[in-house]
Amino acid sequence: MSNKRKCLMCETEYKYCPYCRDYDQQPRWKTTFDKEECRNVYNILTGYYSGNYTKDVAREKLLNVNIDGIVFNNAVKKQIDEVLQVSTEELKTVHDEITDSDDIMDGIKNIEPVLKNDKVFEKADEKKKQVVKIKPVSTVKPVVNKATNK
Repeated sequence: MSNKRKCLMCETEYKYCPYCRDYDQQPRWKTTFDKEECRNVYNILTGYYSGNYTKDVAREKLLNVNIDGIVFNNAVKKQIDEVLQVSTEELKTVHDEITDSDDIMDGIKNIEPVLKNDKVFEKADEKKKQVVKIKPVSTVKPVVNKATNK
């Protein structure tokens, strides 16, 4: 029996046989998925499209799965993008929830002088000039002992 398989989500080829002793200690979900992350993404998307999860819940669950570096097939990519996409209504809701914009602006105004403070940069330039003024050892004249003239 062939033990070559292709992951349902990312189409990566891998070896697994649910009937072979060599694979007895591995989980049974390996019959369909090569990585646990692929299995988790499948379960989240299935839950979302079957109505068990709202878009917000599915998005939160997807963000908690480490899918960096996994190249999903095009259909799965499209579904993930759909779940992760934030609507303009949601953005407006978040924007409307920010009621303390004056406090935020005050914080920004307090940061700006620090960022624009030329004295900080002047001191750094001064330090650089001091380092440059130190002469290398090769240009320094040797000290002569006046008693021995050496």
